[in-house]
Amino acid sequence: MPKLLEKPSERLVVADNRGRIVLGAEASAKAFSVRVSDGDYILTPVKMVPEREMWLWTDNESRSSFERGIADAKAGRVTEMDFTQYLTAEDLEELEDQDKG
Repeated sequence: MPKLLEKPSERLVVADNRGRIVLGAEASAKAFSVRVSDGDYILTPVKMVPEREMWLWTDNESRSSFERGIADAKAGRVTEMDFTQYLTAEDLEELEDQDKG
């Protein structure tokens, strides 16, 4: 007969009358994917990515370029450039507001 709590990290939890369980402080503010398989509930911790940033995680070429850029920056391989020519009037106004605040 299998033991109920075989691993030290396992514990028994009981769902309340609304189907909620408490996972403990270590799970606080974390997101989980929940899969139900043959009556078992399997929770997998996940990181949430804003939809506007998802392209970076789904486009391998962009992701590789991003990672190379991070590695270059960490290694000090950077070039200072002026991109103010690309700012819109709205961008400039926002920057002025930030300087005032």
